[in-house]
Amino acid sequence: MGKLNSLLQLLMICIMLLGCSEEEVKDSDLGQNVNEKDSIVYSDVIGPIESTNELIIEYPEDRYTSDIQRATLRQKHGVIQYETCDCSNKQIEKWVFGAGVNIEEEQSEITDKGIDVENEFYYNNSYPIPTGLTVTDIEQDLAILKSNIVSNPSKLTIATLDTGIDLNHLPNTGPFLYKLRPNESGCVENGKQEISGWDFVNHDNNPHDDNGHGTIVNGIIKSGLSGNYSNNYEILPVKVFDHNGEGSYFNLLCGYKYATSKPSVSIINMSFGWYYKKGRLLRRYISENNDILHITSAGNDTSNNDIDPHYPSSYRHNHTVAIGSIDATKTRLADFSNYGTSSVDFLSLGENIIFNDSNGDKYIVSGTSYAAPFVTVKSVIQFIDGYTLPSDILQQLHANATPLDPSITLPVRCSDKIID
Repeated sequence: MGKLNSLLQLLMICIMLLGCSEEEVKDSDLGQNVNEKDSIVYSDVIGPIESTNELIIEYPEDRYTSDIQRATLRQKHGVIQYETCDCSNKQIEKWVFGAGVNIEEEQSEITDKGIDVENEFYYNNSYPIPTGLTVTDIEQDLAILKSNIVSNPSKLTIATLDTGIDLNHLPNTGPFLYKLRPNESGCVENGKQEISGWDFVNHDNNPHDDNGHGTIVNGIIKSGLSGNYSNNYEILPVKVFDHNGEGSYFNLLCGYKYATSKPSVSIINMSFGWYYKKGRLLRRYISENNDILHITSAGNDTSNNDIDPHYPSSYRHNHTVAIGSIDATKTRLADFSNYGTSSVDFLSLGENIIFNDSNGDKYIVSGTSYAAPFVTVKSVIQFIDGYTLPSDILQQLHANATPLDPSITLPVRCSDKIID
């Protein structure tokens, strides 16, 4: 969670809405003529499971450039299977070794060859699937995807790394999805041509959300930018988590590299996270893209991220910000929210957020994952108003906030303002 400049380092903004490690849907009075959904508890990443026979390797740009060289290297190390990223990124691969391999020895030997190596790991989390958020007709789904692409490309694209997007349940208020540029061929894998976004879980061109989490995140952004801002942005949905909300580090890296390959991507919403594994390659990739504002969720375990870092929100970059949640009354930290005087940058409303789907159903959700996209909305508005650098956006967020009641005390260092 990036350290901001010297002023903002000491501050945290209190803003508005989704969660990382544990999210819960709470009961509430939804009013009349509404189909109320059952309460759902979302468990996000807590402790990832590290693979005992898989490594992620990144080739140096000036070595092992040919297919023959790479095949020889894999054979020498006894690799029985390998995987490359979708969408033409061939610098990183996932290597699978046979039973009984000493993965630490292999990692050491590969590193000695000047190749960057990191262990593969998986998020051992489980999301229930909200009723109705399933795809029934692939062709119809792709037709809806095409119908939601903007007519004219925007200068600003927001990438959302999540479980995808379900356009069948997202209220339709006009096209908003990323449009391929005239000189952009787009991703092609397994005979599938990129339409808008990509599914790195199923390796195809339909980033459909069969979980629900990503749809709510994207819905918050889309709803917040309706009206005057509708024609000034595009959303690039990048599916890196499956129907259970589970994902692999490799797919996340591939999805991130895909998102940052689009020159118009200026903001990335990352409403997820884990503990214990630093994710060195992701940290470096984020560091290299310092012209992009990365908005991350701080986690929902009532944990002090200064002591137990939560990634990627605990990465210390000026262009990476961590979002915790204030409670619905805006008088205290939400019961579930992580905090940290140096590791959580902003607070935003993330408790009892209502998501209305196109069927008239309402979902009440809580978590820092839902706080993050509200900050994304505010950041987009600042970008449209001409503040295009991450540092400028952050300064404007603080400058346009509302003073916080000085009598309120929070167990984190917070600014004296709320953005609402």
